[in-house]
Amino acid sequence: MENTTNSISYNFTMETTGTQLLVVRSLSVAIATLGTICNTIMISAIIYGKLYRYSIYVKILNLLVCNLIHCAIFLPLIAVQAFTGLWTNQSVVCNLISYGLFCNLGTELFGYVCISLNRYFCILNQNFYIKLYGSTRLLVIEWIISWSIYPVILAFPLFGIFSHYEYVPQKLVCHPFLGKDCTGYCLFVFLFAILSTVPVIGFCYFRIIIVYVKLQLKISASRDSSKNSSQNSFDKSSKHGSKHMTLRKKSELKMAFTILAIILFFGTCRLPFIGLYMYDPSMLKVDPLIHTLVIYIGSNLNWINPIIYALTNTQIRNSLQRMVSSWKHTVCK
Repeated sequence: MENTTNSISYNFTMETTGTQLLVVRSLSVAIATLGTICNTIMISAIIYGKLYRYSIYVKILNLLVCNLIHCAIFLPLIAVQAFTGLWTNQSVVCNLISYGLFCNLGTELFGYVCISLNRYFCILNQNFYIKLYGSTRLLVIEWIISWSIYPVILAFPLFGIFSHYEYVPQKLVCHPFLGKDCTGYCLFVFLFAILSTVPVIGFCYFRIIIVYVKLQLKISASRDSSKNSSQNSFDKSSKHGSKHMTLRKKSELKMAFTILAIILFFGTCRLPFIGLYMYDPSMLKVDPLIHTLVIYIGSNLNWINPIIYALTNTQIRNSLQRMVSSWKHTVCK
C-alpha cells in the first residue's frame, strides 16, 4: 500500500512541474470564483428582467449556463486534483469528470453556432425566424440537439468504442486525444469542432456585415434626401414608418455585433488552445507550462463573457440595475 502511495505521489509531482501546479492551482481557483460570481449575477439579471421571453436571450442564457457549469463544477474539481492528486489512480472518477468537462466545452462551442444562426435569421430572414424561434417545440428540439451532440461523440472513448480516456499527469485530467500526433479520434473530434463552427459563424457574420454596410449607406442617402427635398404629410408618415424599421434593424444589428465581439474574443482565446491540442496532444513537443497557460487564457472567457454582455447590452444592463436596486431596497428595509 505504501509503495502504491509513493508511486502515485512520484508521478503526480515529477511529471507535473512545481511551476505548472502553481499556475493551475492559482488560476483554477481565481477563474472559478470570478466566473461563478459573474455568471450567477448575469443569469439572475436575465431571469429577473424576464428577458428569456426573447429567443436571443435564451441563447445567451445557454452560454452563461455553460460558463457557470465550467466555473462552479469543473474548475473546482481540477483545483482539487492539483492540490491533492485525488484521482491520479482512480480511472473511473477521472474518466467521468473529464467526460463532463469536454462535453461542457463542446456544448459551449456549439452554443456560439446557435446564437450566430439566431442573429442571421433575425436580420436576413424574418419569416423563418418567426417560424423557428416562435415555436417552443422547435426551440426545445434545438436545445436538446445542441446539448447532446458532444456527449454522444465523447461517449465513444468512454465505452472504448473509439479511443479511450487516459490520465495525463501534465494535464491533470483524463483525455481521449492520445498519441504524439493528432490522428484518429483526436483528428475526428477537432475537425468536427472546427468544420461545424467556423464556416457557419463566418457565413452568418459575413452576410450580417453586408446588411450593416447597406443599412449605413441607406441611412446616409436618407439624410441627404431629407436635406434637399420638402415633404408632404403622406411622405412624412411614410418616412416615419421607414425610420422606425431602420431603428429596429439597427437595434438587431447592434445585438449581432455584440455577439460578434463575444465570438471574436472566443476565437482569440480558444483557437490557440485548439490549435495547440491538435499539434501536440501528448504535450511532448511543446513545454507543458505553455499548454497550461494557453488553457487558462481560454478559461478566462468564462468570466469575461458575462461582463461584455453587461457592458454592451442595454436590456441586460437595465435589468441588472433594477435587480441591484431591488436588493438594496430589500436590505435597507
